[in-house]
Amino acid sequence: MSNSSRKKNCHINVNYKKEVKPITFLFFYNIIFRAFGVLLWEIMSFGYMPYTGCANREVMSMVQSGGRLEKPAGCPDPIYGIMTRCWHPRPDDRPSFSTIAERIGYCLQVRVQ
Repeated sequence: MSNSSRKKNCHINVNYKKEVKPITFLFFYNIIFRAFGVLLWEIMSFGYMPYTGCANREVMSMVQSGGRLEKPAGCPDPIYGIMTRCWHPRPDDRPSFSTIAERIGYCLQVRVQ
């Protein structure tokens, strides 16, 4: 079958939405940083489940009122500092991923030496 024959027999339906809502992107972008802070907490606590014993609504209420996960035992202060910056209530005050990578790299250098 030639290329032109294949093109004639191929039908693709694509649903394309012309309107893009930037608010949706910003919402998920902000959630990613909070989630990364929790992931870092899970790593530093050797896999403990965050917010153990709390229902989802309790966690939401705690976070909205300024509550944060406590520093895991043995977690270096600079790493916990990264976590708390990821949880900052103002999204503009949260670090970028490049800043997070830079700070973690610095922490690893300090620990290795």
